[in-house]
Amino acid sequence: MSVPRPPTAPRLGTALDWLGRGGLPIGLGLVLGYWVGDRGARWLPDVLELLLVIWASSIGLVLIGNWLKGKWIRVDGLPRKRVLVCLVLGMALIAGRLTLSWMQEPSPLTQLAPADFHRTFQLDAERYVALSRTLEGTWARLASQGILPLPEDEVLSADQEVVLLEAWTSVVDQSYALDQLRVFYEDWFRFDPGRAERGRHVRSFLLTFAAELALYESSQKAVDRIGDNSNVVSFLDAPHPGLGPRSYSRLRQDLQGARDQARVLAGARYLDGLERGLAAREDVDSWGLGWLWDAIERHLDNVGARSLIERQHRQLRSDAQPLEQLIRRVWLPTRKGVATALSHTKLQRPGIFLIQPHHLQTLDDDLRPGDILVGRKNWYLTNVALPGYWPHAILYLGAPDKLLAELEHDPAVQEWSGGSFSRYMSIKHPVAWARYLAGDGGEPYRTVESIAPGVVLNTLEGSAGDALAALRPRLPPLARAQAIDAAFGHIGKPYDYDFDFATDHQLVCTELVWRAYRPAEGKAGLELALKEVAGRPTLAPNEIVRQFVRERGTERQQLDFVAFLDPIEEDQVVLVADEAAFLESPERPKWNVVQP
Repeated sequence: MSVPRPPTAPRLGTALDWLGRGGLPIGLGLVLGYWVGDRGARWLPDVLELLLVIWASSIGLVLIGNWLKGKWIRVDGLPRKRVLVCLVLGMALIAGRLTLSWMQEPSPLTQLAPADFHRTFQLDAERYVALSRTLEGTWARLASQGILPLPEDEVLSADQEVVLLEAWTSVVDQSYALDQLRVFYEDWFRFDPGRAERGRHVRSFLLTFAAELALYESSQKAVDRIGDNSNVVSFLDAPHPGLGPRSYSRLRQDLQGARDQARVLAGARYLDGLERGLAAREDVDSWGLGWLWDAIERHLDNVGARSLIERQHRQLRSDAQPLEQLIRRVWLPTRKGVATALSHTKLQRPGIFLIQPHHLQTLDDDLRPGDILVGRKNWYLTNVALPGYWPHAILYLGAPDKLLAELEHDPAVQEWSGGSFSRYMSIKHPVAWARYLAGDGGEPYRTVESIAPGVVLNTLEGSAGDALAALRPRLPPLARAQAIDAAFGHIGKPYDYDFDFATDHQLVCTELVWRAYRPAEGKAGLELALKEVAGRPTLAPNEIVRQFVRERGTERQQLDFVAFLDPIEEDQVVLVADEAAFLESPERPKWNVVQP
């Protein structure tokens, strides 16, 4: 007597039949897989090559079988769905084979013999430790010294520039050394993850990923401590010996972009896969490399502490830097062209100035090396673009005999310069000093200033124009000698049409004076206050005079009045004015048409 079957029995029977058929190849596959693994066969390329052959053969059999059964083409003349699927899989297999060929290409890493690999890895692991610790120590030292971070609008002091430049040079050197290490081991995927080469596969991955993370974390610290202060960015991006231009922007672009973030995220996923899928952490501990895995996790904790929004903002800022640089490359030459045209455009009295040689002879007798001059040339269009009555600042040197008579025999100057100021300058600034001593066609150079051609030596007549005044720093001869030494170090640099006081590879007129007298360790100087103009700290010549007016008669007074050659435009004459007239001069209108 037969037992009645439920209505769903046929479908259940089909399912059980397919499960039973599938169990046989699965079981056979497990046996063969164990045997292959026990034999130490390479997953790449041996096992994967075999799988590609089997899959390709199977797809071919399916296509041939469908063709023989007449099921290749549908009634409407189009290929059947299973045929299309097989064709797509076939293309995928071809792509897989090409990828496998690429992964099998040799590299300097994979060409190392196993013994050479282990020796090289040991040395490079020690290099990673030393380089990453140096980076961490550099950032910690800058933080402990209070150099970084700086308030958003603050400009570095002279001493801060020295310390930061030394530290930044170290950061760049260590970063590129770490990057070389990272690049060498980034071919870790060419090692088979199977038993035969798993040790080299895992070791190489861990070292390249640790170097990647150390670079990423260090660049994050750079952005944290530097990125909000455009003056520090400008200083580091300026050309420096051994660094070249845009060193900060290049490092940020190379290490904080979308590509770098993707590598960090992908590496973290693969690390998790190694631990979960291959129990690699146990192997790493047995090799004595648990410290390297721990270092990676510390790096991941540090860089992963940031929110996704902050990371995306950081990434966008880094990836946008090439566009910003392109805009600057287009905008700055345009501004330079406009400024140059204005500096050569004089609306009245072309080639004629009110200050005459006899005025300058009397003035020169009253001046001393290191005096600060402020000047004005009427009717030039550049006066319109510059704030205040006084648009230009100059550092007075005096003729060589006068300068040496003032400084050569001062005991403090002799001790600082090693016995002779003249010999010191000829050794430190041989070209500029020789040019200064030679003069200009029999007329001695008496000033150094930054004008359209750049920082140049000039005669007093060449620097003068229609109005000229002199202020004397309340500083000893040694401080004035050091200021002149600093100014000579800038001779030949271009004019700074960007008006950026954070850098010194190009300078405006007041920046030359400001940097010459900027205090530093072992160097007394002047505290000339910078003022924010158009979003960046700068110093207008008119503000030097205004600061003198504010400080005059107080304990903070740093300058003394020397002389004032005051023009009367209507009469086209120059008066030797007193200090009272000079005190009100910075409030005069800058427009020539309303000058008295």
